[in-house]
Amino acid sequence: MSNPSVTSVATMPINKKLELRIAPAEGTQLYRVFHYLLRNLHLVGDGRGKATEAITAFWLPFALEHEGEKPELVKRVARDCVLLLEQHIYLLRRTFDLELSDAPVLTAASSSSPSPLPQTAPTVE
Repeated sequence: MSNPSVTSVATMPINKKLELRIAPAEGTQLYRVFHYLLRNLHLVGDGRGKATEAITAFWLPFALEHEGEKPELVKRVARDCVLLLEQHIYLLRRTFDLELSDAPVLTAASSSSPSPLPQTAPTVE
């Protein structure tokens, strides 16, 4: 007998929403990012949109592949995401006067962690 409270992906309603709430602790890196995005609309525009765009650029191709989408679609989406990420890399380099030689060299061991940032935020006094 099937469990009526379990919905398979194939029968899931299209308009179903996934709610995500993030409440980072004050002083953490994530708090600083969201504070900047939400409080500086004159600089970044729609902060929530910027946050979701960044998450999408990082992870959408993996999600599509995991869901079994056609490889051609996944590759096309991945290419678009790489373009978005490269544009942001250009913005970082231009804004903070970074040269290509300033970039860290990734090795197989270091590439397993997606975040080059320290896990604890420095304290600001």
